[in-house]
Amino acid sequence: MVRTSLCSSRENSSRKLIQEGL
Repeated sequence: MVRTSLCSSRENSSRKLIQEGL
């Protein structure tokens, strides 16, 4: 479960960065 939350948090961060870039 911990690994999953870490992966999801990483995906969310990358998505935010992409949105900011756009």
